[in-house]
Amino acid sequence: MLFRSVAPANGQFGTAVVITGTTLFAGGTTIDSVTLASVSVSSIDATQSETRIEVIAAASAATAAADVVMVSDIGTTITGSNFWTYLTPGAVTGVEPSSGLVGTVVEISGSNLQGGGSEVVTVTLGGIGASISSENNTDVVAVAGASPAATGAVDVVLTANSGAVVTGTGAWSYTFSNITSVSPTNGQVGVVVTITGTDLLAGGTSLTSVTLDGTAATVQTESETQVVVVAASSAAGTGDVVLTSNSGAVVTLSNGFTYHAESAITSVTPDQGQLGTLVTVVGTNLLGASASAGAEITTAAIGALSAGIVFSNQTYVVLKLNNGTAGVVDVTLEATSGATTVRSNGFTYTAIGQIDTVTPNNGQIGTSIEIVGARMLGGCAEASSVTLAGEAAFISSSTATKVEIIAVSGAAGTGDVVITSNTGAVVTSINEIGRAHV
Repeated sequence: MLFRSVAPANGQFGTAVVITGTTLFAGGTTIDSVTLASVSVSSIDATQSETRIEVIAAASAATAAADVVMVSDIGTTITGSNFWTYLTPGAVTGVEPSSGLVGTVVEISGSNLQGGGSEVVTVTLGGIGASISSENNTDVVAVAGASPAATGAVDVVLTANSGAVVTGTGAWSYTFSNITSVSPTNGQVGVVVTITGTDLLAGGTSLTSVTLDGTAATVQTESETQVVVVAASSAAGTGDVVLTSNSGAVVTLSNGFTYHAESAITSVTPDQGQLGTLVTVVGTNLLGASASAGAEITTAAIGALSAGIVFSNQTYVVLKLNNGTAGVVDVTLEATSGATTVRSNGFTYTAIGQIDTVTPNNGQIGTSIEIVGARMLGGCAEASSVTLAGEAAFISSSTATKVEIIAVSGAAGTGDVVITSNTGAVVTSINEIGRAHV
């Protein structure tokens, strides 16, 4: 009967210990009991042999080197002197956060967490496996697995590659976050979506992302009970609403949002102009698919400048332009729901028209007046009206560089010359017409 080795020669609760030697049964047929440093082992592997016996160490305080003692089924005793040492048991001293749900990143701190082994190979939270991100003897980071329900305080259990087990008793609890409603449940780019529920931050302090059918949305506000986001552009489809907390926890509502086919602008008429031009925008679903009763276009922009909204419905919007710097710009419509429709490079601001001379610059009823300038029709075909100090004049002819008119009536006074084109574009010369004889 001879002990050759005990491997490992030290450990703690849970360590798998292999004893090798010769004639280890000592005349018997099995080993009935094994003690390590006078502490009975937790279990003896059934596949024992005369040359190899595997046992699992039970719990014990730290010891100096001590004996391994085996007793056979006939009572014979085999002793390996000073073959085993109990290490100081590993201890969990902190779990942060101490609660969460699937996806929560959990940091476990303590001492001797590897239990005499070289690495921690499994972590469970209340019996549910967690994936290990990093580990060492004093700090283990793991990601919580999914629990079917909230729990009370449950154990955190670390198992090393040696089999050693370190337990944080009652150190963790699973919370339960729940999305109870999404409003609206469908939309397109720009739609404002309100997500309501309980514990939506899932043990964290903020959300790192929200996705609707796999597409990241912009978070406007967030709390434990309500999250408001703006939908980004996405192809039509139905998918999950997923909230990810800064704790790593994930809250999901399956098939919680549907993207409709996006609205589209099919034409802009005219597609060029300046101050005052009336622009007709034609398209599909301009108020957003499934728009509610009373929906309308609430804001419109030609380039960076807002435009006046004259009329709007799902397919037809009329806008009135403000002044803009010459150049090609986008046309953007936003509906009541937030649904946003953009036509890239859909309009060209022409250089603002100018009046250079008004000859004569005073007169009375019947006076023929010649107005000379540049771009006076705002990029359009003809002038629809000309006023002198607020009074309409008769238009004899009009081009972009010369407009000929006849004064019709008007009280004495000084005022502006205003040319309005057939698209609504306006060109003004301030106080250009004289007071004395108009």
